[in-house]
Amino acid sequence: KGQLVNKTQGGGDVSGVTVTLKTYVSDKEKESKEAKTDKEGRFQFTGLTMKQGYSYEATANYQGADYQSDRLTFATGEESKSVELAVYTATTSEESIKLQRAHLLVSADADGKLQVEEYDIFINQGDKTYVGSKQVSADGKKATLRFGLPSGASDLQYLLNLMDCCAVKAMEGVVDSMAIPPGPREMGLRYKIDSSGGNYNISWPVLYPTDGFELLVKGDGVQVASDQLIKGDMLTLEGGQYQHYSAKDIKPNTTLTAKLT
Repeated sequence: KGQLVNKTQGGGDVSGVTVTLKTYVSDKEKESKEAKTDKEGRFQFTGLTMKQGYSYEATANYQGADYQSDRLTFATGEESKSVELAVYTATTSEESIKLQRAHLLVSADADGKLQVEEYDIFINQGDKTYVGSKQVSADGKKATLRFGLPSGASDLQYLLNLMDCCAVKAMEGVVDSMAIPPGPREMGLRYKIDSSGGNYNISWPVLYPTDGFELLVKGDGVQVASDQLIKGDMLTLEGGQYQHYSAKDIKPNTTLTAKLT
């Protein structure tokens, strides 16, 4: 049994919401059941199997955003479990979204290309879930977080919380369609760019208010020049030594650039 609770200040109606209980056996989804919440957001499922290897997950779509509980299992002799499923009022405004930290890791491949890995930590500073407003696909997906890509980027791969189901390639780069609840969200992607000419002007468009940006270039065989980034000490990370350049408190609608030779 459980309860949907709207954590946005002032709350909101949580009655009549469909809650789906997914059943897993040895971590494989087997079946699901549905129930409607009452006027106080309460729901209940009965007749569940309590054998070892069975686990359960409560999910709900509330105002266009998906929410899920932790995976629940029954201990020996336990006959009931209780769960609170937190939800938030939806908003189409991105004013509470900012980028806490962006990392761009660049390394040279033997085939004459640069491999770029971008790792971002976004945060929704408000108490509403951002669900986007602009439709970006025929099946109704709406853009939430955006990622710029340089021209000529190839071999695109999604990392961390970017997934094929929800990310869409767009003119400006990549847009995600997953709702962004309050709190932090780590995202990542990887791609390659052709640097066979020996020089490359790498650029990173600033799409959100950004607390900090770090450019990390692997090895000392690549010269880096930028009048926007401050050079720091060499950093030792898993996989080698990196030149370190950074910027702080960057306003959106600007572009950070660096020349790599």
